[in-house]
Formats: sequence, C-alpha cells, structure tokens
Amino acid sequence: MSENMTRTTTTTTETQPHNGGRITYFHGQGSLDELDEETLLKQSPFPIKPDDLIALTKRVLNDNLLCPEAHLKCGPALSEDFQYWSFAVGPINKKSFIEYLKMNLTDAFPDRKMNTFGYRVDPMEFNRVWFNARWQGTHTGMLMNKIKPTYKQLDLPPQIVSLTFTEEGKVSKYTQFVADRSCGNTHGYSGVMGIFRALGENVPFPGVVENYLRKDSHRRSEPGVYFKLRAWFWQRKVTRRTNRRSEKDTRN
Repeated sequence: MSENMTRTTTTTTETQPHNGGRITYFHGQGSLDELDEETLLKQSPFPIKPDDLIALTKRVLNDNLLCPEAHLKCGPALSEDFQYWSFAVGPINKKSFIEYLKMNLTDAFPDRKMNTFGYRVDPMEFNRVWFNARWQGTHTGMLMNKIKPTYKQLDLPPQIVSLTFTEEGKVSKYTQFVADRSCGNTHGYSGVMGIFRALGENVPFPGVVENYLRKDSHRRSEPGVYFKLRAWFWQRKVTRRTNRRSEKDTRN
C-alpha cells in the first residue's frame, strides 16, 4: 500500500509548463497559479537583466543605502521621483529620505548585521528586486547624537524589502515591511519604532501614527507638520528617559 502511495505521489507532483508562464500540478486537475519564474525572467524586456539587477541591488545597498554616512552617499543612486515606504513612513520623497538617514544607525550599532538573504527579481515587475532581512545589533554608540549607549540587544522581526529601479539603474522605490511580528524583541515593530521598543520605550503616540496611516498617506511625499511636532516632543522625552536609565545602570 505504501509503495503504491509513494508512486502516486511521485507521479502527481510532477510539474508541467503551462500557458502564460505558469506551472500546473496534478496533471491539470488543480492549480496554484505558480509562475514559471525562470521562463518569465528570460523574457524580461527590462534592459538590466535579472542577474545584473541583483548585483546592482547589492552594490547600491552596500555603497549607498546601508553604509556609514549614507545620507551623504545615497543621493546619486536615487531617482528624482524616488519614494520610500515602510510601516509608519511613506511615501516620503528623496529629500525627506536623505534627512531620515541622518540618524546614522552605524554609529549607534557598530556591530549591526543586516542578515539579508533570498535575493530575487519579481517575475511580474522585472525592474524590482526582493529580499529578506533580519536586522540585529547592540546599542553601544550614540543614537541620533543624543541617546547614550544602553548596551541592549536589538533583534528586529524579519522584513521583506524591495528596490525598484529605473532603466538608468537608479532606485525609484525602496520598501521595507515586517513579515512576522511574532519574531524579535521589538513587539513586532521595525525601523525607528522597533529600535526604541528594544531599548525599553513604548511606541510613540500610537493614536497619531494610526491617524497618519489612515488619512490618504499615499498622497503625501513627507510627514505633515503636526506629525513632525509630535515626533519631536516624543524624541526629546525618550532621549531624556533613556539617558537617565543608562546613567543609573552605569552607577549600579
């Protein structure tokens, strides 16, 4: 019985090419609508071919977006209509994104590791590369030039990240979203919120964040004045509180 079941399974799980670049399972009796990525990517009309696009992605990440003083180096790699999207930020334009990078996490987390993997070109958007990241680090340096080291570990939840490119090889869109909120030590938050959650702070003014996300966020190129003002007050409060805790831990 088990041998017959084994033969049946082997036979029915064979894959066959299907019209439209899809793969059909069980000899046409059912379909997952799985795309035949290899075939589709070979037909890509985008001038930068898949392997070169992945190499370009890694080079831009290493040399322009995730390097020390990225705010000084990323400009040439971004298109003029660039947008950045994440959980609580976005879309923000090129100018606002460069300002955002001035936080300079490299100084605050000198041992940081992005732990990226799974680079692949989107078979439906040939100019887009996806990959996964599991950001980790230890807060041993000054954060935003204000918050003293807490020596706490940061373990962000896994994130799905993408870079979209123009035909000239410039980044037109950068997205970063949490894939599994149950992982890490930030209660499911990423970015700035995740960093401060790992340092022992609560998420900033959740009501304001939720309201910001609800109201036509896709029409904005940068956060509004009210949001920036509340963020500034929250940042000042967190800075004072975190520094007091650090000083107390040092004395003890």
